[in-house]
Amino acid sequence: MPTSIIDLGIRYQPNAELVAQLPVDLVVDNFFYEHARNLYGDVPSESVMFAAKGDTATWADYTEPTRQLGQLIDEPALAESYIKKSQTDIKLASERLHQRYPKVKRFAVVQFADANNMRMYVKNSLFQPVLKEMGKELDVLGKGNQWGFVPIRMGDLAQLDNETCLLIIDPLSPITRAEIKDSLVWQRLGYGDERCVGELPPIWIYGGMSHWSAWQIIYQQ
Repeated sequence: MPTSIIDLGIRYQPNAELVAQLPVDLVVDNFFYEHARNLYGDVPSESVMFAAKGDTATWADYTEPTRQLGQLIDEPALAESYIKKSQTDIKLASERLHQRYPKVKRFAVVQFADANNMRMYVKNSLFQPVLKEMGKELDVLGKGNQWGFVPIRMGDLAQLDNETCLLIIDPLSPITRAEIKDSLVWQRLGYGDERCVGELPPIWIYGGMSHWSAWQIIYQQ
């Protein structure tokens, strides 16, 4: 992270003394941090959330909060420039995705909790508008929760079509990676052999458009 980033501690136990010492005029947060607002003192706060407003996430669900943030910091032109840059990033990522997987039209995105349990990101997640902008389709197994994912087990991946490419969000610990490789279920699924699989860099899916550029880097297993 940039050296300008200040570590305030963990989410539910932030460093109250350090927070009180920060020379800030405004705090921009979201409902993930509502419990900590009493630490802001007299400093005003505004909530900006990058997330779907309905069952299916749209491009506007991420551009509108970006513009809202631009207004809050009196930099509306900077927000518009950032949106345009994000569109350029997605176009570049789309070209690289097509080069890597020229025949793939559908992708499923998961994040392993351990070798058998994972989150599958669904239509109301960040990945829906990204793939749509790329001319691709997000393949899902059911309707997710308000956070944009559905919990599944490794065996559930068998329900995906053979033509669907599985993208795994890093990081994977060495132990989990080894356990996945040794799993008989994983071996029978055929990912990396008969079926397409790749990895994405770490992505904070509630971080807005700044994380879309991660699609420019895809590791093929």
